[in-house]
Amino acid sequence: MERTRRRRRNKPDGGPSPHSGAKKIMVRSYAKINLSIDVGERQPDGFHPVDMIMQQIQFHDDVTVVYQPSSRRERGDITVSLQSNRVYLPSDERNLAVKAAILMIREYGKDQPGGRIDIRLLKRIPVAAGMAGGSGNGAAVIHGLNALWELGLSLGRIMELCGELGSDVPFCAMGQANANRVLPDNVRFDRMSSCAARATGSGTILEPFRGDSRPVVIAKPRISVS
Repeated sequence: MERTRRRRRNKPDGGPSPHSGAKKIMVRSYAKINLSIDVGERQPDGFHPVDMIMQQIQFHDDVTVVYQPSSRRERGDITVSLQSNRVYLPSDERNLAVKAAILMIREYGKDQPGGRIDIRLLKRIPVAAGMAGGSGNGAAVIHGLNALWELGLSLGRIMELCGELGSDVPFCAMGQANANRVLPDNVRFDRMSSCAARATGSGTILEPFRGDSRPVVIAKPRISVS
């Protein structure tokens, strides 16, 4: 998938509000498909080694991250909430978007003013369909907080954090870096910024790959696979 043609923007969407002090950013969380996949024998740790080509597609969720500082909270005292258009989605740590926010608070929140992180998910990607919907949402939250908090993290560090959330999440981070122009330049133009990759090991050893630009048809049956 080619970069979306949009006006160049390097600051979080919306920016600081002169009244509330809130900052927000909307990151497109793209679905992925596998163009090929080879699965090896199960290892003692329970994982199967894989060798696969993953491709990001234009179908996406919208993940809006709002950071609301509060003078009533001490530095690093940050809470997380989530709202979604899918009522059946969990809004606690079972949701990777919330888990990603908690991870970022643990790693970098102590240097931030106390307040609240509100995550708003506009879901389009089917749940439990193997299209990395939840994984992409987690990656989008990490990208969003890196931008809102002006942390200056490299894409490599973002992918490392994403690896703590799941095997598909680092790929989602590199794909989002390629296609979201609201993200910082050092992330967007990193060597690993790519909409396709070869994944080996547990799926987290990634190498950018030339993807396929042809249209695809996606059929989701009425079954779900966790």
